Amino acid sequence: MSSRILPMYEPRLHTYNVYAALFSIIAKDESYLPWFYSNFISIGINTCDDTLYFTDHFTFFEYGEGLTSCPWLEVYKPPHKTIYSQYSFNIKDAVTSYLNQNKYIWLYLDQFYIPQSAYYQKMHKEHSVLVYGYDDAASVFYIADNLDNGKFITTEISCRQLIKAWESDICEHFRRLFRVLNSKQGEYTLSTAHLRDQIEGYLSSKPMNQGIYWDQIPVDGPHAYVQNIQYWIFGHEVYSYIQRLIKQVKVMNGPKVLDVRIPHLLWEHK
Repeated sequence: MSSRILPMYEPRLHTYNVYAALFSIIAKDESYLPWFYSNFISIGINTCDDTLYFTDHFTFFEYGEGLTSCPWLEVYKPPHKTIYSQYSFNIKDAVTSYLNQNKYIWLYLDQFYIPQSAYYQKMHKEHSVLVYGYDDAASVFYIADNLDNGKFITTEISCRQLIKAWESDICEHFRRLFRVLNSKQGEYTLSTAHLRDQIEGYLSSKPMNQGIYWDQIPVDGPHAYVQNIQYWIFGHEVYSYIQRLIKQVKVMNGPKVLDVRIPHLLWEHK
């Protein structure tokens, strides 16, 4: 029997698990702070699903060839053939092998099989999860996700639950987003020119058209629409759009509600 639990640190951002997972991995000390403070300035909202993000930093793991804009992170994207032929029905060995190499796993699981989820045994719903450890003796895996009423938490699920959540049909298309994450020694030099561009872009609502994400060719995947620039509103103009959303919710006076992540990300932004 063996076990491995990788370190998890207190994340600076919590609104989305992609942010919280990233900072849980890299926040060993404060060396990353110059990068953090100069790269999470502008915001953008995708009008297809009304989801608010920090501009050009709404993904660090899933798109392109495993590229990331974070100097303290390495991302490995296994070939689709490997994922679908070797990992599809042997996820336990695949995950424990990477964890034994001190590497985290980012993958999609069906929350129907995760006890801490609000969808447990109620509804099949795929969601990305960070796996940071396992214990063979207890037959559990350690995961992190926004499972506590939207709050990012670390918890454990049984080996059987992880397997069923991974092999669920609803995750079939999302298995291609399996990623291996490795923390590394990073370096970043604070750039006043970059800071100026970020602030000017935010205040002028200038469209973001470059960056490690926007420079990539759009991928064919479940979130491909996110990379279409025509669906985006950026910077300070986001507030006007959110005000219109709030008015729509009030006028409709029905089941539609404002996504709680919108005001929460704005609070984190401030």
